[in-house]
Amino acid sequence: MDSRYFQIALLSALLAGSAIHSEAARKRHAPARHARHDEPVWQLSESAVARMGVRDKFGALGGYDATFIVTGPQNKKTKKTVHVKGDEFKEVSFPDDFPNYLELKGHFKWACQVNGKTVVNGEFIFTNLPKGGVQVSVPRNY
Repeated sequence: MDSRYFQIALLSALLAGSAIHSEAARKRHAPARHARHDEPVWQLSESAVARMGVRDKFGALGGYDATFIVTGPQNKKTKKTVHVKGDEFKEVSFPDDFPNYLELKGHFKWACQVNGKTVVNGEFIFTNLPKGGVQVSVPRNY
């Protein structure tokens, strides 16, 4: 692993997908909807996401709105505001919680603002893998 990066996800699909696997369905070559209800019908989903979080460790504010701002490689910005109670740790996931942002390749920077002031920030990189899929990494700059 490259010492400059901490790999947080290596997944085989960019977007969440599902596949149906049933031994009985495969043997019969029938769609899974025809499988018997007493047999398992397995589904899966995978996605590459970057998770960002914030916490007021001692809950000094009691509660607050946290606005996460993600800036993409082309300087395009998107944001998500969440309410945080007390000392809870609140996380958002990119791109899942930012549905209007479609570009998922390159270097992204993020910041979390509370009352208009940046309290935490970071960055992450989405990389397309040669054999398909996506890797998400976080540069170690701290």
